[in-house]
Amino acid sequence: MNHNLAFDIGANKGNVIKLLVQKGFKKIVGIEANPSTYKKACKRFKNSECITLLNNLVSTVSGNMMDFWINEYNPISTASRKFMETFSNDKHKKWNTHIQVKSIKIGRASCRE
Repeated sequence: MNHNLAFDIGANKGNVIKLLVQKGFKKIVGIEANPSTYKKACKRFKNSECITLLNNLVSTVSGNMMDFWINEYNPISTASRKFMETFSNDKHKKWNTHIQVKSIKIGRASCRE
């Protein structure tokens, strides 16, 4: 298997990134919309040249400022208003932070053998 590039969308603090490094991926792009967990991942991988971290929200368009809700009590965050509203009455899912995050679009990749 060719382990040249991997993306971790919703990278959080980087647990999957660590696993991808251990599996031998040569280039890893982690994308995390939550500024707090993004900063933790940056600190964790500050000396890793093979890792690029982006503080963005993955969307179908690039460059838009988009709504993003963060639950500080659980490791849950979402760009989906419907998801947030569905669980807003659950006592364990209090969406106490609403921010705007710049979107990024990941283009289509063509696979050639």
